[in-house]
Amino acid sequence: MARREAREYRECLSAEQRGQPGCPARESCREPRGQDTNELSRLSGQPIPAIASPLAPHTEPARAKRVGRALPLRVLAFVAVACGVIQIGSAACVVRDFETPNASAAIGRSLALGHGYRYPANGALAYHLPGEPLYLAAAFRVLPERAWRYIHVPVTLLLVTSIAAAGLAVGGPPLAMAAGLVASVDPFVVAHGPVWDDLFLGVALDWTIFALLLRAATMPPRRSAAAVVWLAVFSCAGAAALTRLESLLVLGGVAASVSIAPRLRPFRRLAFAMVAGMTLALGAWGARNAGAVGHFLVGSTHDGKTLEESTGPLTRRVILTDGRAGGSSDTIVAGTDEVERDRQFARDAWRYVSTHPIEFVETAALKVAVSAIGLDLGQPARSARNVAALVSSMVLLVIGVYGLRSLGHSGAVPGRDLLAAIVGATALATLSTLMLGPVGMRYRLGLSACLYLGGGAAARRIASAAAAPTL
Repeated sequence: MARREAREYRECLSAEQRGQPGCPARESCREPRGQDTNELSRLSGQPIPAIASPLAPHTEPARAKRVGRALPLRVLAFVAVACGVIQIGSAACVVRDFETPNASAAIGRSLALGHGYRYPANGALAYHLPGEPLYLAAAFRVLPERAWRYIHVPVTLLLVTSIAAAGLAVGGPPLAMAAGLVASVDPFVVAHGPVWDDLFLGVALDWTIFALLLRAATMPPRRSAAAVVWLAVFSCAGAAALTRLESLLVLGGVAASVSIAPRLRPFRRLAFAMVAGMTLALGAWGARNAGAVGHFLVGSTHDGKTLEESTGPLTRRVILTDGRAGGSSDTIVAGTDEVERDRQFARDAWRYVSTHPIEFVETAALKVAVSAIGLDLGQPARSARNVAALVSSMVLLVIGVYGLRSLGHSGAVPGRDLLAAIVGATALATLSTLMLGPVGMRYRLGLSACLYLGGGAAARRIASAAAAPTL
């Protein structure tokens, strides 16, 4: 009798392991009547695996749940480590000049030395928005000079990790991994990430906000965490507005889209946080300028000169010969008031644009095209820099647009409408600033961040198609 029960029990187990329903007397076989598994093993001649009691704790589902929660953090940590290694290597071995053409580093040094917020070259007190100079001044004071080459590594890490976090919210860990790696290995990010550039800081803050918004779209925060998310968006928006004009345009465009589109109604509280943060930060900067230069100025006293240099009669010729637009102006404005001088530059620029619309459009088209394909016309076309920039820019443009299009047409993508608003506002702001501002790859960084996300989606799609079995 015992041998028969042992044989039936073993057959049931074998059927179960093969995915078959087993014998009809399954419940009686699950617990052998009055027999110990060791006794059954002795009688049948084969080992009988132990059967967990139905009352035993479900350890496997709990373990799978823990692993599922840890996987996104592990993916973001991997992206951060990979990007950090690349950036530290670039700062140590690749980059030689860490200062950009703007005045942020000079103002940062003036602050660090205790000379106040001024541009030493001309003594201007509001020559640059304060975000990047304040960041650099704090780093100059805290870090030894030999470590200054690594000052902007955390900023690039924040940018890349935020793009990966946005991908995590939109497409899960696979998209987060792919988007983060695409951003990390882009030659422009590798070569320019360690440079002290306010554009990287502004775009990093923008994408921190976007990651929080997209996360809220896929998994609304609990009531206890909602206030923390609101405060984070408020703070990052204020800091971004004090860093770059482009950030003000992008975040303002996203906030306007959220306010207008009915489908984006759930994000209006966070849109209000963006607007409130930018308003408060720029109001504080304007109040500071009212006391320092006698004008409530929320921009800088370099904006008008930049506009005149980027749209004037000499701009196109200088781009074709030197590869840049800055410094191309031959206009001289007299006066001691830095605000009035800058406003005069702006008036001259708009006067030229209004009287020479065809020349303005031709110059704007040249700047957009050169910035899009990454060429520096001041260097030979076959130089290593131009070849690498051209190839990487074209690849990023193709896979980025393809990936963003696939995300936009996928009904399974959470936060699709919000992502469309982010990409649309970024594209419009980038096009506007390229038409009216300087030329170069760095000025398209905001749009490049969107293309990194799209490139990750394209890479994931291609990998899935390659791994799919063929019939």
